[in-house]
Amino acid sequence: MTAATKQRRIDGALIFGAVLAVGLTIAAHAVGSFDGSVMYAVTRSIAHGRLSMVAGQPPWNVSYPSPDFTVQFPYSHYGIGQSLAMLPFFYAGHAVGVNPREVVVVVNPLIDAMTATAAYDLGLRLGWGRRLAAGIGLATVLLTMLLWNATTEFSEPGVSFGLVVLLIGVTRLREERAGSGALMGLGLGIAMLWRSDSLVLVGLPLFLVPFLLPRGERIRRLRRQLPGFALPLLPVAAWTAYYSELSSGNILPRSYGGSFSTPFWTGFWGQIGSPAKGFFWYDAFLLLAVPGLVLIARRDHWWAVLLLALWLLRALFFARWSYWYGGSTWGPRFLCPGVVPLAVASGEALRAVPTIARAWLRGLASGVAGILVLAGLVVNVASVWVSYKQVQGHAVARATADTTTVAQADALALHLELFDPGYNPITYAIRNLAHSQPFALGRLAHGPFVPATTLLLIAAACLVALLARTWSTRETSGGLAARAPR
Repeated sequence: MTAATKQRRIDGALIFGAVLAVGLTIAAHAVGSFDGSVMYAVTRSIAHGRLSMVAGQPPWNVSYPSPDFTVQFPYSHYGIGQSLAMLPFFYAGHAVGVNPREVVVVVNPLIDAMTATAAYDLGLRLGWGRRLAAGIGLATVLLTMLLWNATTEFSEPGVSFGLVVLLIGVTRLREERAGSGALMGLGLGIAMLWRSDSLVLVGLPLFLVPFLLPRGERIRRLRRQLPGFALPLLPVAAWTAYYSELSSGNILPRSYGGSFSTPFWTGFWGQIGSPAKGFFWYDAFLLLAVPGLVLIARRDHWWAVLLLALWLLRALFFARWSYWYGGSTWGPRFLCPGVVPLAVASGEALRAVPTIARAWLRGLASGVAGILVLAGLVVNVASVWVSYKQVQGHAVARATADTTTVAQADALALHLELFDPGYNPITYAIRNLAHSQPFALGRLAHGPFVPATTLLLIAAACLVALLARTWSTRETSGGLAARAPR
């Protein structure tokens, strides 16, 4: 093992440990959301040797008024990835005598930690220095919606991890490294296992990959990597077709309720910039992606187009979806995997700051970056300190007081939650930091896991060690980010 490889592994372990410790600190007490309950029910069914869920067991011992919920029975229309990831922890809970619903909640914190570590590796492959790569690896989770998703059982963290793996495969393909096709196929396969719509949202932008290669090398390189790319996808496609046939009588996956009925600009603007649900309110750090994409486009425009497409296509696809906002979630849920490509572009913006010739402009750029980092920290601390149910209850209370029927109250509460600046979940959570019991920290202090204070000390120790290891090194540039295909 070379010294550089050893450095990477130690840095990666510290990043993994820090993010995992933070994720376990904020993890929910037990599976609680409807989506998570369905995925847990599938896990329970698999553990008992079947794929169909049983009536009379959670969540199917509750009557749901909407067909969008009941369409999930007896076969779930969610991706199988999250349920499979829960399975070993389901068994572990039974083995140690703990309710498995309280154990499987470690899955998304674990996936977030893997995503941060993989993002660090991606940064190194792009020619970033260790300090910048480590910073972006941490920021990909700790300064974005991915952190709040560690408190849920949603599928988006799994898709995000698949995206990082895929982008690592793309960089290796450009370097003509062995196994690049397999990594790309693995990344797409992971994303599809967690959400079948990734076939479009992740797979479609892959048609841009040939343009990232030198013109005379495209066919040869792609032909050489095609078998490796297909190998991970074949079992995923076979499983998806088989399970879709069981659940809906069609080998093509169908939606789990809802329709594409929202006016386009309502959903598109709602996801991107609406006062209460806009993406960049919840991921302010990723505003650095705007100058980052411009810088990338100047020397490697197809790489910039690919990164932008992996984010923008999600907003376009879900703009007309009836639940474009993603339900009762912190921020626009369906755009969450898009933090990965924008984090890469943000890293390029930060890498350019030291090269700015004029001192005052360099200082201004550093100050803006610092403000965006601080904003991301404040927003994400608020997101896990104040329960979203408490945030949502603020709008529900106002709507109930101002209307006479349940239907009117639900409609007004949703409108306030999505579009009214006065009911922005971020500002409400920040205002109530001193008036709220931290829902996760309080649980962990008395729960089956390591107390929260110990976990936070582990996270702090990992971060201090990482800072000490990377701060003394000289940052260098190079790699793929410094050269475009001819």
